[in-house]
Amino acid sequence: MNFKSFSKVTAALLLGSSTLFASFGTMNVSSSSHGTTTQSKDASLDFSWAQPTVSGGTTLNGYYYVLDTNISTLVKSTNTALAVNATSKTENVSVDGTYYFHIAPFATDGEIGATATFGPIEIDTTAPTALAASPTGGSFSAAQTVSMSASDTNSKSIYYTLDGTTPTSSSSLFSSAITIASTKTLQMIAIDAAGNESAVVSQSYTVTTTSNIAQFGNEIVANGTIANSSSGGSSSFVPQVTVEGQDALTDYKVKIDSGTFSAQTSKSVAIDITGLTEGAHTLGIIGFDGTSFQSESSPTELTFTVDNTAPSTTTLSPVSGSAITGTTSATITLASTGSSKIYFTSDGSTPTLTSTQNSTITLAPSVDTNYTIKTFSTDLAGNKSSIVTATYSMILPTSAPTDAPTSAPTSAPTSAPTETETPTDAPTDAPTEAPTDAPTSAPTEVETPTDAPTSAPTDAPTDAPIEAPTEVSIDTPAVTVTIETPTEVENSDGTKTVTVALNGTTEEIAIDIPQTATQTTQADGSLKIVSTSTSGSEVEVVIAPTGVISSSATVNGQKTELASSIAGSDIKVADNGAITMTTPTVTIDNGKNVQVTSIVSPTGTVSATLNVDGKDIKTPEYEAGTDIEIVTSNGKVAVKATTTMNNTLTFN
Repeated sequence: MNFKSFSKVTAALLLGSSTLFASFGTMNVSSSSHGTTTQSKDASLDFSWAQPTVSGGTTLNGYYYVLDTNISTLVKSTNTALAVNATSKTENVSVDGTYYFHIAPFATDGEIGATATFGPIEIDTTAPTALAASPTGGSFSAAQTVSMSASDTNSKSIYYTLDGTTPTSSSSLFSSAITIASTKTLQMIAIDAAGNESAVVSQSYTVTTTSNIAQFGNEIVANGTIANSSSGGSSSFVPQVTVEGQDALTDYKVKIDSGTFSAQTSKSVAIDITGLTEGAHTLGIIGFDGTSFQSESSPTELTFTVDNTAPSTTTLSPVSGSAITGTTSATITLASTGSSKIYFTSDGSTPTLTSTQNSTITLAPSVDTNYTIKTFSTDLAGNKSSIVTATYSMILPTSAPTDAPTSAPTSAPTSAPTETETPTDAPTDAPTEAPTDAPTSAPTEVETPTDAPTSAPTDAPTDAPIEAPTEVSIDTPAVTVTIETPTEVENSDGTKTVTVALNGTTEEIAIDIPQTATQTTQADGSLKIVSTSTSGSEVEVVIAPTGVISSSATVNGQKTELASSIAGSDIKVADNGAITMTTPTVTIDNGKNVQVTSIVSPTGTVSATLNVDGKDIKTPEYEAGTDIEIVTSNGKVAVKATTTMNNTLTFN
């Protein structure tokens, strides 16, 4: 039996062995408006799902759903019902908090399927409050060191300006006290992690000093850390410091650390600090008002640290490529030596300074999910590390239903099904009763005769529990393939290429679909990639642990499949839903080199071409819904098209 047929029979029998949730396939629920790793101020939550498959003779009758704050809620018939044709739902919340959306299908006979959950969704609609500066504005006879603060239940940032413009998230970020040495208007705004903004608060400072007292501009915060070049990746480095003072101030002298004062310099010329080495430095300036100099023994001083070294690249724990199994929530820890902040995204997008900032990431999917995390770190000087990309697969815990049979049912048939064909040469006088010493139970292993039927009888019991094999042989020769951790490469056109290693031999599978395509490592070890194309079809690619690759396009509810029993085949999925499967070249018994290319069009039609020593042999184009299967057996390569009749094109 080829792997495709085997997997179909096995899946049917496994489903038949359970009495709980047996009628429904897995439901996947998602949200176009909210994620599960960031806070949001949007109180309108949009959810969507695809209709699950239904088997077992029942009919889908609709859905029950509930939105609450409990991750483990199971949907009940007392929850809100939705129509059978529903594929989306919008819910509005009025209270800040953490929410979960739970949904389950139900059948006409009342049976409820497994609950699918999306969350956590962090809703925060409350803006920061109590934004203030200390000291508050007023008139002063000396420079002022000013701090800013605000209150919020979640993390927030304060941005400010001193040039009269309205502050935004692109303005200067407050991190430590600033010095105001001349008349200025300070304007502040606080913005929390969900994007809620406080009202702008203004404070006016009038600083009146002796006319020959020089002051520093606001480029450097006292005792702060700056970069004086862009070598560490800083986009906000400080190459010079301005000099301020009363209108009468015309010139200044400056000394660096323990050096001597410079020559007299015009106040309009800034102090060049690009030559300062990394480490702590102190600048001292004295001013001249046209009559006298400020005393050299009482200069105005500014102490700060130069740092042009980028932090180390962020490390993640667990490491990239890890499969996190058996849990509904996992924490990824981020670390970087020499950093003050770490930024990340968990949807594959490139992180920026406006991305989520934290040292941990919580993953809590409702279904088996693959994550692509990108992260970088910054230090106090604004130096940035390079971006690190890490991938994770989360496989949720699976447990047998409490009422599932733990052993073979006592009523399991002890003889072959009645429709098994009796050999024509069977003796007519065979005994009608079993010998008294015959074994009373079926042997644990049965050798299948070579002429045994290749599929289970249609009326075979579907509720007999079976145990999935740990290794599958596919036609001839037998193939066992190990799927190693997949890696991803982002392409310039916005697509990505997924590469897997099969028994140490790298086979590339180019997935020309948007970054939103999902990857799931399933319980059997297979890698499943799903995306919705621009034509509206749902495209699915599965790499089995045996190395067999299959794909399907569901167009207008009609599913068209490609399956290959040749391990290492490559699949390319176009954005419009077209699928191209190309097998590796196979040399058969007569020495011919054969390669097969099969194509599913965006409309669901399917065709195949055999290339034999460079010459193409084309099969007909079949209608949507036709399954194409490529197999090798006994030194032959065959293309099987399953429609109302079984058509096979074989090259010997």
